[in-house]
Amino acid sequence: MMKWKKLFFGLLFINLSALTLVLFLLFQPAKTPSVNVEEAKGNAKEAQGAELIIHTTKQHLNTIINDYVKQKMKTGSLSYEIQLADQVYIKSQIPVFEKEMDLTVTFIPNVTEQGNIELSNPTISLGQLKLPVQYVLKYMQKNASLPDWVKVDPKNERVYVLLNEVNIKKGYNVRAERFDLEKDEIVFKVIATIK
Repeated sequence: MMKWKKLFFGLLFINLSALTLVLFLLFQPAKTPSVNVEEAKGNAKEAQGAELIIHTTKQHLNTIINDYVKQKMKTGSLSYEIQLADQVYIKSQIPVFEKEMDLTVTFIPNVTEQGNIELSNPTISLGQLKLPVQYVLKYMQKNASLPDWVKVDPKNERVYVLLNEVNIKKGYNVRAERFDLEKDEIVFKVIATIK
């Protein structure tokens, strides 16, 4: 009988000691290195033109793009999704004779000198039927809920993703450096233009 009492009180003592130690550690101030705040902020003039290079993959960019599209899509507009594979695919469904038909637009992406992305050489199909490019791009321009920085140019059969107009935060610009879908090498540069 006495043996279990000793074990019980021994276990109780160990638990109370552990709890006391945990509470003691919780209420201790965090150990952080001392930092000179002005030094950490840095000189604003030195920060101007600072660059951050972002490497990503098609899979990650697909997730980001389509999440953005879902958040920004206006009700009643043409819904679509974008897929980066060997080319850029824009997929949608449009009503034809009271039936939803698959609309697929493919583009070849190129990085412009300004760091924007030009989508060129489009092919457009409704189901298996090839459609005239200019007509469908006009339809997209009119009915798709596109961000202000995406410009459709039906006349020249191009779509431009104007990254230099993307507003991520005041004083920061984005530009594409590389957009090679075959090698899955996608590189962007974020530039601080703080004045």
